[in-house]
Amino acid sequence: MKINKIIEQMTQKYPGKKIIITDPTNPGEIICETEPTEAHPDWSEAIAVIDYTRLHYHRAVTETYEVLSGELDMVIQEKTRHLKTGETITIPPNTRHKAFGRETLIRVSSKPGWTPEDHILVTDGKDVSRRIYDKT
Repeated sequence: MKINKIIEQMTQKYPGKKIIITDPTNPGEIICETEPTEAHPDWSEAIAVIDYTRLHYHRAVTETYEVLSGELDMVIQEKTRHLKTGETITIPPNTRHKAFGRETLIRVSSKPGWTPEDHILVTDGKDVSRRIYDKT
């Protein structure tokens, strides 16, 4: 993943918006919060570039992924669905999922708005809140 190039492009296209690298030591996803939860708790929106995401689920959030460019393999409850540019998929709460792409550009819409506490990573057989995981 060309991290610096992607961050530069996001910064130019979405000035002043928060950019998150999900794992700086092994980046698989870069996210730009274009419409953060803090602005309107009922929903949020982000633009992401994905090589891969870790297995996770959300207790309250329903997510909709829209592929803006490239292709994405979504693994939902251990079943894979291949998405191409222009296609969308909706993921209800409590549904384990992960994604694989090649610098695939997506829009992620969340209802209610995404929070780290509701982003539950499934790692080493344990469910861990993203907020707690990020602090370790």
